[in-house]
Amino acid sequence: MHNEKTIEELVRFHEEQLLKGDSPALDLFNLGLLHRDAGRTGKAESYLLQTIQEQPSHLEALLALAGIKQASHQFDEAAHLYQAVLKLEASHSHALNNLGIIAREFGDIDTALDFFSRAQLSDPSNYRAFCNRVMNLHYASEFDHNYVKSLAQATHWENVHQMPERRARVATEPLTIGYLSPDFANHPVAIFLLPVLRSHSRNIFRVNCYSTRVKAMDGYTSAIADSVDLFRDV
Repeated sequence: MHNEKTIEELVRFHEEQLLKGDSPALDLFNLGLLHRDAGRTGKAESYLLQTIQEQPSHLEALLALAGIKQASHQFDEAAHLYQAVLKLEASHSHALNNLGIIAREFGDIDTALDFFSRAQLSDPSNYRAFCNRVMNLHYASEFDHNYVKSLAQATHWENVHQMPERRARVATEPLTIGYLSPDFANHPVAIFLLPVLRSHSRNIFRVNCYSTRVKAMDGYTSAIADSVDLFRDV
């Protein structure tokens, strides 16, 4: 990332180079990136669009312009640009992942999962695509089947990519989880949470509950307190 002074110096340089006309697509692209980094979105879009007009197969310009459109919630235009990237490189993992994100924004979870899967298949090291896929499996139409699948894949991912020091700590020291709520009583939160609390593996997790409830406790409160390592009013 350039500082403001450096950006202005580089802008002037590429503007001068652009007037010479030796490599207009390169100078237009760099001007687009510089204005984007300076927060001048309108100018960035203009230069990137000129880059694409000058060189329609400019992959980086398509991706940069798509990113700007996506960040400003112009999802249809962003999707069109990412699709243009895929026409040039059908297995582009970054474009596939972002198309999945856009599909999710429109509530089309099944299409999003397809894009995330393709992105991960194209580049197994794309952890963003993997995380997006695992998260969205929870919202898929075939929830029960996909939930089991997501849990298995998340466990596999953790085993492969978990930091060695974390793996060593987990092996010797339970991870403490704290729940804070005013609803540890006859309330939907408690009703749904109680099975979760009972399901935590005590050899892996230490579970604490902190209650901010003002009203009197009841049977659900006692059941929750019996299901955790520590229950405390705060």
